[in-house]
Amino acid sequence: MPLLELNNVSLSFKDQSLFENINLSINKGDKLVISGPSGTGKTSLLKLILGFIPGFEGQISFQNETITHHNIWKVRRSIGYISQDSDIGEGKVGQLIEDIFSLKVNIKLKPDPGKIKELFHFFRLEESTLAKDFEELSGGEKKRVAIIISILLKRDFFFLDEITSGLDDEVLKTVIGYFMESDHTAIIISHDKEWMKKQGVKEFKLN
Repeated sequence: MPLLELNNVSLSFKDQSLFENINLSINKGDKLVISGPSGTGKTSLLKLILGFIPGFEGQISFQNETITHHNIWKVRRSIGYISQDSDIGEGKVGQLIEDIFSLKVNIKLKPDPGKIKELFHFFRLEESTLAKDFEELSGGEKKRVAIIISILLKRDFFFLDEITSGLDDEVLKTVIGYFMESDHTAIIISHDKEWMKKQGVKEFKLN
């Protein structure tokens, strides 16, 4: 049974078609790279699945259940969406993480400080980053903090939108390696060919 399935999904803006009749089937553990020129709707497709863009045609199912406005929060709670800008909040990074895990829906997932430091080390972030203002971090640092938070929230399905752009080679390989060697399911938007070098990755082209 597919984890996520799109059947004949089409989207138009102001009577102009962005994409038409997309059919996709994503199984648990799949790594799918969505490629294509700028303006073909790659980011819009991810946002559409998450319910942020209404008015599309076709059907989307998650865990064998058609996505509607009644169950979209189930989908959003299951998927870690790391966007291009990764503006997930403001204030000190450590406090931002604390606030996220103080929410009633996340309180039972609250990680110990050792786990946070372990992930910061793995993703090549200095522990001192926790004391910095999130808004003052570089784009690459913000993306890695967002990744770490999603992992701590125990997401196992990720939407990754250009998360390796602007990263140096060593960090880029660390990030790609983490997702490709894990059991996570991931839909990846990227122009970085490094993803496609990994065994088992699939590609879907939007033209």
